[in-house]
This record gives sequence, structure tokens and C-alpha cells, in this order.
Amino acid sequence: MRSRLTKRLIALTAILGLGLAGFAGTCNLLHFSMTQIGTGDTFGGELQNNTGANFLGHKFKVAFVDANGNLVSTKTGVDGCLRSWQNGRSDFFSVSSGLGSASTSAALGSLDLGSPLVTGTTVQGDSSISNVATSRNGTNLVVTGTLHNSDSVTLASPAICAVVYNSSGNIVTTNKVTLSSLGTGAQENFTVSVTVPDSTTSVSRVDLWSDGLENNIPTSPISVTGQSIATATPTVTCTPTNTATVTGTPPTSTNTPTATNTTTATATETPTGTPPTSTNTPTATSTKTC
Repeated sequence: MRSRLTKRLIALTAILGLGLAGFAGTCNLLHFSMTQIGTGDTFGGELQNNTGANFLGHKFKVAFVDANGNLVSTKTGVDGCLRSWQNGRSDFFSVSSGLGSASTSAALGSLDLGSPLVTGTTVQGDSSISNVATSRNGTNLVVTGTLHNSDSVTLASPAICAVVYNSSGNIVTTNKVTLSSLGTGAQENFTVSVTVPDSTTSVSRVDLWSDGLENNIPTSPISVTGQSIATATPTVTCTPTNTATVTGTPPTSTNTPTATNTTTATATETPTGTPPTSTNTPTATSTKTC
């Protein structure tokens, strides 16, 4: 599969070169992988812009092929994590084939030349990501944090994108959320949920990327990278079981009954002595069984 994929990447580079003939360079596909998530395959990757041009609008395209090299599914207009794609920078993407994993053997990712390419340069912006925490429970990965805008301009429609990597450093999948606009000094907590494979090696770390719009122009992306993924600890419920142990000496009686007989043959008993007392002292101990 690796040799077929390499040959297709070479062909893809040639196609990209023709499609971007007006630009000096091409694009490089990096850190890509195809991973079964659920019942189907998801292709994720990083596309590096070496065209010499800056883009403020772009889309990606992914083609899935079967074991015989036949095209079985094409996904066009795929959104990346970022709004912009500046020269020398990368954008990150993922998409599901929409087919069962048995139908797909390899995939190719490229810039979608059928979608509009908007050229232009980003504005700097001034935002930051903090308080990042990650947790995975089976196939559910949750990333939380806080986005803060320190710029004098409102940050409109800021987005947070999570890029999930496997232990080989290749992209498994991505997901993005859009937050409310942030005025100067405003901040908002965010949560990004990502469906991932239930495998430690397939889910190793996560990067966060963010950008927004200032006066309708995308800001330069910011990132927090290399976040380790904590595995949620299952909650164990313990049921307490109480056991009581009685200690002490059983009571003894010193009562001695005496009887007096009368001519009517009626017998009466008058007990004499000291009533019994008990020295039993119950004690209870509590144990827990889980």
C-alpha cells in the first residue's frame, strides 16, 4: 500500500504543479494517515503551501481508492482547520470516506482547485489559548480551554481546531468549533469533542490551532501544540457492609426461689437474690467491598 500511495503522490504533485502554473512552487502533503474510525476510514493530513502565494480562502480534496487502485470516493470542498493558507505555512484537514473500511485501501489529499482561491495576507491579531486540558474515554476525546482576545479590535467568529496525532506523528483526525465574537479583553471557554479510535497508539497527542476575523480579514493563526492526552479513570462505587461483633460475659442469675406450702396446696414462689446483670458490650465494625 505504501508503494502505491507514493506513486500516486508523485502524480498528484505533477497535477498540482499544472493547476498552480501561475505560482512559483507547489504543495507538500505531510504527516498523513488513513485510520479506521467507527466502521469507515478517515484520511487526515497536513498540506504545506510552497506556492509563493498567500491565500485567505481555500479548500481541500481527498480521493479514496480500493485495493486495486480504483477510485471509490471523492470528497471535495473539504474545510481545513484554518481560514488562511499563507506561503510557507500549513493547514490541517481530515475527512471520512463515507464507505466501509473494507472498500478503501489508500487515499490522496490535495488542494481543491475547483474551489475559489482567495489571495491576500492575514492581519496579526492578538489572541491566546490557555487552561488547556485533554481527556479520552474510549472513542471520545474532549479538549477544553480558554480563548482570550487582547487586541483593540473585535475578534469575530474565532475558531478552535483540534488536530489529533498518532504515536508515529501522523494526523489521525481533526475537529473544529466556532465561538462567539470576542471584544477587547473578552475571553470564552471552549470544548472540542473528537471521535477517535479506541487505541493508545492511534491517539497520542493533540495540537490546538485558532484564528478569527478582524474587519473580515483572517488573523494569523495561533497554536498550542504537543498536548498529551489523559485517559479518564473509571469511577468505582463501593458499598459499605456493616458487621457487628458482641464481646463480654453472658449474664448469670443468682436468684434462688423459695416455696411455702399451705393447707390449700397452693404453692407460691418468692424469688430472692440479686437480678442478673450483663457485661455484654456490642461493638460494630464497618468494612467496604468494591
